[in-house]
Amino acid sequence: MKKRMIALFLMVVMVLSVSMASAAMLRAVKRNRINANISLNGGKVEATCKATVQGGCTSSVKVSVQRKDDTTGKWKTMSTGTGTKDATVSTTATSGYSYRAYAVLKVYDGNGTLIDTVSASSSPLNN
Repeated sequence: MKKRMIALFLMVVMVLSVSMASAAMLRAVKRNRINANISLNGGKVEATCKATVQGGCTSSVKVSVQRKDDTTGKWKTMSTGTGTKDATVSTTATSGYSYRAYAVLKVYDGNGTLIDTVSASSSPLNN
């Protein structure tokens, strides 16, 4: 009987530990954010991104200028820039196309393990 009680106690402790760790991870994941912006200036289209990352973590960001293909309706990457929490990239704009910024944030814990990936895109900009 005593062994069963100990086994039951250990099982409850394990379940609670996993639940608490999962809840903590979910709270942490919600703190990682990225935004993507697109602008047109002097014949250049510029994409920028800025990330907010939970404490104790490192990050990498990638932002792309994407142009919409009129035939397929798909977004095609024209140029890409990288950074740790923010990035900027620009390319020559061609008249008659729609452009957007597409950004990806990757967050790593203190051991270098990927713990979160977040993406965002801007509203389309018509040139």
